Amino acid sequence: MRSPDALRAQLLASLAGAVAAAGASRVALAVSGGMDSSLLLHLAPLALPTLRSEGALRVLHVDHGLATERDLWSRSVELQSRQLGLGFRALAVSGSPPSGESVEAWLRAERYRLLAAELAPGEALLVAQHLDDQAETFLLQALRAAGPAGLAAMPVQASLATGLLLRPWLGFSRAELAAVATAEQLAWHDDPSNADTRFDRNHLRQVVMPILRERWPAAARTLARTARWQAEASEALAAAAACLLPRLSGRDSVGLPTLHIPGLLAHAPALQRVLLRAWLAECGACTPGFRHIEVLETLLASAERAPGCVGWEKVRVRRYRDQLYCEFLPRMPSPLAADAFCWQPPDAVELPSGRLWASLAEEGPERLRIDDAPWLVAARRGGERIRPSGERHTRSLKGLLQRAGVPPWRRSSLPLIYRAGVLIAVPGLCVAAAAVAPADEPGWRLHWEPAVGGTPTSAQASSPARLQQRDAFSTGGAQ
Repeated sequence: MRSPDALRAQLLASLAGAVAAAGASRVALAVSGGMDSSLLLHLAPLALPTLRSEGALRVLHVDHGLATERDLWSRSVELQSRQLGLGFRALAVSGSPPSGESVEAWLRAERYRLLAAELAPGEALLVAQHLDDQAETFLLQALRAAGPAGLAAMPVQASLATGLLLRPWLGFSRAELAAVATAEQLAWHDDPSNADTRFDRNHLRQVVMPILRERWPAAARTLARTARWQAEASEALAAAAACLLPRLSGRDSVGLPTLHIPGLLAHAPALQRVLLRAWLAECGACTPGFRHIEVLETLLASAERAPGCVGWEKVRVRRYRDQLYCEFLPRMPSPLAADAFCWQPPDAVELPSGRLWASLAEEGPERLRIDDAPWLVAARRGGERIRPSGERHTRSLKGLLQRAGVPPWRRSSLPLIYRAGVLIAVPGLCVAAAAVAPADEPGWRLHWEPAVGGTPTSAQASSPARLQQRDAFSTGGAQ
């Protein structure tokens, strides 16, 4: 092992280098009071003197509620922070995990949720996770049958809400951090919950890793190195998806995200799975398990244009004709209320199935004439007819929806716009020829944003690069 003085210099350089590479002008330290985070609290002000002098370095402490000494720990971390001239804020996990959910996973997610909500835009959160944490994470992911993205374990840098999550010490072992902390004569608190082997990570740390190290002394470092190779593989797959997915994914006539099935099936099966996962990530869906991928593949291989649906957690993937659609609970489409209501553009209207609004446009097609007659928004009842602008004949709305490829489960949720009892527009689909604004006059352009998840479609992620971003919330020990 390197000497404590040499390790100290390398730890300081890693802190300064990580913050400089991230371009962060504000930094928060995640400090629990344990050995590794206490060392972070001790060294960060030395590595980042400018941020310290500018008041841009602070401490965040999360009380996870498992230890009876937690008030003492919080006061101790606060005292050390104040002595160093750093700002301090204590956060506390409240509530309890839903029935059937892992306490360990729930606490981890809650801890990062609190930290993420506290970060200012562009602020970096420094955590003291180390090489042994990385090795444990790799094993946990392997035991969950994770693919390359999961086996990559924890990235050195990841997005966290509007800020960044930095892990500059992943190349240093717990023993190396302890050697420096001891040489610096630091005091810290040992969390008794870390000895509870009912938790998976603790079982690996207390039971499995000692056995591995007895036979293979460099096991932790070797496993962490394997995680780096998996990270490279994950990045290569993400790059391939970034090139290919734009040719397959798109939006239908009312703005729903789609994936073109024949184009997907033109690729090798392994690449199909990569693209499928990348598309789901682009839609904002949680990663499907192996069994769900198998069911999706069965759906893709079924008879041409056969309908079907696959669901997990709050995600629903449906097939219609040659497209896959990804939607979410509880924001699945629901029929509009039977009663019509008045609408005054350009005010936005939030509906269960999406958001409707209008903008004033001086030119362009599909603009509604401006007049004083009130507009009514109503649900589809069946039998509606409209003559779309640019067409000579009146057509049934059912036929137009079929022609536009609007999925059957979405049709009853579309708002219909009436004026003086006449259907004048179906937002996202067509405008009645008789209601179009003259070419030399301004008019209303309608906008319809269907709800596909927790937020409407425009708020969903839009880059296949999400495939290579390991979940910042899902890994690492308590800090």
